[in-house]
Amino acid sequence: MVSSYSAEDHAFALCAYGENIFLEQCIDSLLNQSARSRIIIFTSTPNEHIADLTEKYDLPLVVHRDAKGIDDDWNFAYEQTDAKLVTLAHQYDIYYPDYLKEILKHANSSDDPMIVFTAYHERQFCLYTAGHDGSPHIRRFSYE
Repeated sequence: MVSSYSAEDHAFALCAYGENIFLEQCIDSLLNQSARSRIIIFTSTPNEHIADLTEKYDLPLVVHRDAKGIDDDWNFAYEQTDAKLVTLAHQYDIYYPDYLKEILKHANSSDDPMIVFTAYHERQFCLYTAGHDGSPHIRRFSYE
């Protein structure tokens, strides 16, 4: 029998650390999914930046007080999320609008999916500066 998961069976467990400038872009990409599901923010580094964003977007915030490293944080987020399907999202991630729709489609094409995974693309950044003569310089680099 093929699975029949819906967006209600899914949650994004967004792991946030420090005062990251890309966190809001990640939140925005999750909020703009064509299929909507819950978003829960997890952190072991609570701060005003994270608290302000969770308040701005009315998202639950769970603080991991006994963190022993990033793997412990990710496992904590997974274990604290009661959804049947969980996407462990990182604050640097940007999700295409149909990400969840596609995940559900592929999860539902299996009798009993254990894991659904996707490919990813590295983000490229550009730094614009002015040279000594005032001419523009563009430096491209990727976050790793």
